[in-house]
Amino acid sequence: AHRKLLTRTEELKSRQGLLADAIARGQQELDNLRESLAALQDTPAEQVRNDTALSEALDHLDGLNRLKEKNSALSDLERKKLQMQKVYLDASAKAEEIAGEYIRANKLFLDAQAGVLARMLEPGKACPVCGSPHHPSPAQAPLHAPTEQELKQLQERADLARNRETEASLEAMR
Repeated sequence: AHRKLLTRTEELKSRQGLLADAIARGQQELDNLRESLAALQDTPAEQVRNDTALSEALDHLDGLNRLKEKNSALSDLERKKLQMQKVYLDASAKAEEIAGEYIRANKLFLDAQAGVLARMLEPGKACPVCGSPHHPSPAQAPLHAPTEQELKQLQERADLARNRETEASLEAMR
């Protein structure tokens, strides 16, 4: 998704450069036409040519104005796209952070379960996990471990963050 956004950014920048070049060429052509008009004499035949040249120059000016508007719109789209990319990157970072929290909490939860089982062990009686009557190194429960409910809530937060990341990615690719 990020690669598509970068490719789209490059395309937009290229188009913006082409529009700027076209505007500059049109402006130069308009300046040349104005110089030509100033140099012509005011005879009736030349006046007709002047009027035609002026009309063409005005058409070019209208075209230039439309190009400027398109260039401005393209710049606005570029800014909007960059904002959407930032939203996506922020959502992605948050999703990674919460996923990491869940993984750590899940490990603590599982370690705590081993500690709970270890507290129930009695010398000479079979372990409920492996069946051995010998318990040389029982697991120690961590000082703080999340409850099953806390773990479930953290999983829901992680899922929500991933959904937000996906939505931001899809929005940025539009």
